[in-house]
Amino acid sequence: MNPTIKINQFDGNQLFVIEGKLSYGRTQSIKEVLIEAIDHESPAYVFDLTELKAIDSTGMGLFVTFLKYIENEKQVHLIIQKGFIKELFHIAKLDQLFIISENIEDCKGESG
Repeated sequence: MNPTIKINQFDGNQLFVIEGKLSYGRTQSIKEVLIEAIDHESPAYVFDLTELKAIDSTGMGLFVTFLKYIENEKQVHLIIQKGFIKELFHIAKLDQLFIISENIEDCKGESG
């Protein structure tokens, strides 16, 4: 299942909804769309990963790459509900780079 990305706004922040599987050989097209779509005026960024079915280290690297394209002081939220995906982010210590939440409502008012 190739991943898809939808780009919207949420509470003034740029919202990226990613669905499917982010794994080796499937991330390049998402990366290209993502980097092209960055709104540098956005106060923060939110990734809704609630419909993400699977992720590997290549997929996780996509989010680290994203950080290289934005201003360092901006917050990046990841909405993750699946326990095994959330655990992977914790094991990789990416929870130190991103704000991980279980629902989009937790991202309100935390940007800036």
